[in-house]
Amino acid sequence: MRRNVYGLTLCAMLLALCGSVEAQQPGRISRIGFLERSTASGSAVLLTAFREEMSQLGWIEGKNITIEVRFADQKLERLPDLAAELARLR
Repeated sequence: MRRNVYGLTLCAMLLALCGSVEAQQPGRISRIGFLERSTASGSAVLLTAFREEMSQLGWIEGKNITIEVRFADQKLERLPDLAAELARLR
């Protein structure tokens, strides 16, 4: 299960990096789902680093991307529901 969570996180990061800022349609805001089995405080450094790297690539949260963050709070049984919730957001 742990490998699946990290795989999902990696996929979200890679998808975010696939398109260039110039290719974005004006006014279109892309959405990134960030799912972590840990807690918000336990992942704060990772999430901050992710946001900073995205910013350096031209992705500004609230301007051309939205990052939807969900934490399972160390309760692995919550992961499927949180993943489904993120998938519903498209």
